[in-house]
Amino acid sequence: MKERKTISLSSVYSNLKMKAEGVKSKHKSENSIQFSYTGKPKLDLGDLDDSYDNKGYVNGNKVTVKASILLKKLRENSPDYKFTGSGNHTYTVSGLVDKSADYSKLVNYVDSEKKKEEDSKIVYSTSITKLGDLQKVYVGRDTYSDGNKYEAILVYTNSDSDSDEKTLYCKLDGLTFKNGKLQGADNYRITSDGDVDDMLQLK
Repeated sequence: MKERKTISLSSVYSNLKMKAEGVKSKHKSENSIQFSYTGKPKLDLGDLDDSYDNKGYVNGNKVTVKASILLKKLRENSPDYKFTGSGNHTYTVSGLVDKSADYSKLVNYVDSEKKKEEDSKIVYSTSITKLGDLQKVYVGRDTYSDGNKYEAILVYTNSDSDSDEKTLYCKLDGLTFKNGKLQGADNYRITSDGDVDDMLQLK
């Protein structure tokens, strides 16, 4: 029988990367932790993410990977190797969308589109189409998109004096968050109602 190669836990830690995704939120479903192993040989971490997910993280939180948990996952999912060592490793959460997120690109896009007489890419799901001043901006996870996408709701006053609606909501889906900026969108639509209960307010 071929003897299994021994891999130290310290070498695993040196190639174990942690990434946080989502929105700074007390709502646990709004962010998540993902681990990846970048070393060789390729090791299977199994469901290591599940042990640290859904905790309601914010940037700056410390996440400690316990040796007991990591060794258990490695031994279960990479049985061709022998793992030795002890000690925990701590990571710092960063990269979550938080109050400092730059949303100016989204506002500028809506401003340019709402000025168009026709051929605007914004879909109006209400007959009221006169957006007034921007009042508030919210962001949350886009649970209907594949991958790590976000949705934003921009709240405007209604400049249609003949309407009973005082507020209009511009909903933007399929956003990405890169280098501190919210950008892009798969859909833009104007409605007369918006649910922002589980979203982070940026403005």
